[in-house]
Amino acid sequence: MKGIVIETDAKVDVDLLRDLFYVDLPPEPDDTDRGTGSDGRKGKTSKPPAVPPVNPSPKYLNISRIADGQFGLRIRPGPGHKPGNRYRVKMAYDIRRGNPFSKYDRRDFDLSDRNGLHIRQQGATVEGRGNTLTFNADGPSFDISITGFDRNRDLRFREQRVAHSTEATE
Repeated sequence: MKGIVIETDAKVDVDLLRDLFYVDLPPEPDDTDRGTGSDGRKGKTSKPPAVPPVNPSPKYLNISRIADGQFGLRIRPGPGHKPGNRYRVKMAYDIRRGNPFSKYDRRDFDLSDRNGLHIRQQGATVEGRGNTLTFNADGPSFDISITGFDRNRDLRFREQRVAHSTEATE
């Protein structure tokens, strides 16, 4: 009697909690499922060719955060920059849920009235409106810094090349 109570089942029951914890897996391919290969002969189908990696386009801007006593952004030319390019940088404070750019509020900050924000530029013509900074790069190098943001909030930004000076006149 004592041996029956202590004795354990040596086999693991993998279906014990199947109804509570489950993952729908796609059916496994069967070796008997044979079709026509890419060469037209019957047999196992061949794997599709590997897709070559996509080379990303070069970055036009180099945007970094300023943290030495002032909270802000520093914008410099990136490897894809050409003199005469026009750029747009949108900024917004990050939020817990949703798109921070669509939920931007003028009471957060406003680049047009620059209330508390300081914009310094060298080698660029800058225009700020709302949460968008638009600027023309006058030469091969430029340096723009924007400081005065709330240091207790995370700042998100999105960059975009608008046009080249020759594209804008055409």
